[in-house]
Amino acid sequence: MPPALRRVDCEKSPGAATNYRAVVTTDCGEAISAPAPLLVCPADFTCDGVVNSTDVSEFINQWFTDEVAGTLVTDIDGNGVVNSTDVSEFINRWFDDIALGCG
Repeated sequence: MPPALRRVDCEKSPGAATNYRAVVTTDCGEAISAPAPLLVCPADFTCDGVVNSTDVSEFINQWFTDEVAGTLVTDIDGNGVVNSTDVSEFINRWFDDIALGCG
């Protein structure tokens, strides 16, 4: 059997980073890592690992592009329409992410 990797939740806390363990399985058995925190920051629009004002600027620039081009990159609520609701939702997520320590 080729090595397989899976993750298992282990210390889930609402509104905070969740600790995960990695489980690697091979023909020889299974190895489980120590818990490590994983914090997902949805407002990190630039994917640079930091939530800051650059994410807001890039989101707004892309939002205007979506409005003109009819694309859906900034369709945050997933309803198939890019509108002011998406901007509001992104800003709400941005503030939430800052409060969680993503900044």
